[in-house]
Amino acid sequence: MELERVKGNTWVLKSWELIPLYQVDDTRCILLDTGTVDQRAELEAALDQAGLTPVAILGSHAHIDHMGSYGYFQKTRGAVLALTLGEAGQLFSPPGSAAAVLQSVPGGLWAVPRAGECPLSA
Repeated sequence: MELERVKGNTWVLKSWELIPLYQVDDTRCILLDTGTVDQRAELEAALDQAGLTPVAILGSHAHIDHMGSYGYFQKTRGAVLALTLGEAGQLFSPPGSAAAVLQSVPGGLWAVPRAGECPLSA
């Protein structure tokens, strides 16, 4: 993956699909989605090479080509995952139980608890 500046602190990781990110400071970034599971190693290597740690992930929607490493970056980097309530609800079972464990954050988004903190996780 190639890291390319779009404008200011906004970057994109270029692969067969684009993974946008916002650079918060010299070492931290916020990802917009994480691509597929198959892209994980390449994504992580590109972030490591740039010296960036994802501290948050803004999830656009619950499709496999966007959410492949949500849980991985929560577990390995402590990233906070933010989703709309509708999208977050698709990641939990039974349906409709997401609101019981999610935390409301500004902007109409919902923060998913870090891995291991979710009472519905195995």
